[in-house]
Amino acid sequence: MVAGIIFAILSFWMLRHAIVNLRQARKSEYWPTTEGKLIDLVLWGKRNVGGEMREVEKLRVSFEFVVNGKVHSGSDVAFYSLVYPETLIFYEKHVHNQQVSVYYNPVNPMESVLIPGIKPGNEGYSEITLAVIGVVVSIGIIVAALIGLIG
Repeated sequence: MVAGIIFAILSFWMLRHAIVNLRQARKSEYWPTTEGKLIDLVLWGKRNVGGEMREVEKLRVSFEFVVNGKVHSGSDVAFYSLVYPETLIFYEKHVHNQQVSVYYNPVNPMESVLIPGIKPGNEGYSEITLAVIGVVVSIGIIVAALIGLIG
């Protein structure tokens, strides 16, 4: 039962995070932009590409931009995770110290991305769906423990 409660708490946290993330992704399509500069651009995480193990699985970026005379920094490419081959495509289109358009939240410029909106071809509900499945499973575990089927 304790495991079910812990899993439920984690699942509810994931659900809240997914809903907030989806809302912000949709809002980001209307955020203002400013010019920024890529400070760091690194591919990491090995993956077999054409029979060769290459560092292309994950992408880490950092960038700086100025809003109202104040320098801000960011590290989010988008509100979704880029995975191979998206990581490699982004990496190949950009270089260190390159000027980039930064979309920033006008209320809180610390929230910023390089690619606004939800993932193309995705309605943005996959994280919500996984979190809801977690909530349902955790409730099932708690109920099964309460009626004595497990634990």
